[in-house]
Amino acid sequence: MFDFSEDGAPPRPGPIPEQRTGEEEQPAAAAPPAPPQAPPGRKGRREKKARPTPAARKAAAKAASASPKGARKPSPLLLLSIGLLTGGAVTGFFPAMLAGWGLGYLSRQMSDLMRKFVILGIPMVTMTVTTLLAMQRAKHAAAAGAGVQTSAPLGQFSWSMAPGVLRTAAAVTAAVLLLVAFRRRPPQQG
Repeated sequence: MFDFSEDGAPPRPGPIPEQRTGEEEQPAAAAPPAPPQAPPGRKGRREKKARPTPAARKAAAKAASASPKGARKPSPLLLLSIGLLTGGAVTGFFPAMLAGWGLGYLSRQMSDLMRKFVILGIPMVTMTVTTLLAMQRAKHAAAAGAGVQTSAPLGQFSWSMAPGVLRTAAAVTAAVLLLVAFRRRPPQQG
């Protein structure tokens, strides 16, 4: 039920508390003094948020990099991808490698271009290089007089090499993802 018996202005809502940021964890000595609060009766003016000085930012970045609490944690999705790629490369189980590449592509720790190169480019480059090497081998065999055997055409030879090539591509991709997962980013300013 609503009570409409009151004649007059509705009461003013109370002040909204500020959002919490990571600045509360800084030592009290490094925090700049808060600006004086505006009287509650003024409307229409926005209060300016106090920004830390460049010296305070540098001190906070140095404290974050020195403490293990500020250390960078790798993405669990990226670590799972690395594990699946490594397991697939060791065992030769193609669905594990495929799942590793898929999870690596879903990870948002890399830029779009880097993600496409690492997940799609490395296997493509590996397959292309091994096919070119197989073609070179067949060309040298033909020049030596042996020729390419009709029972084993070049396409069949390339397909017979595919499991080893995919295992190599999975191992290289896992190594690159491991480097990406544990790389250090410079502290962000502002």
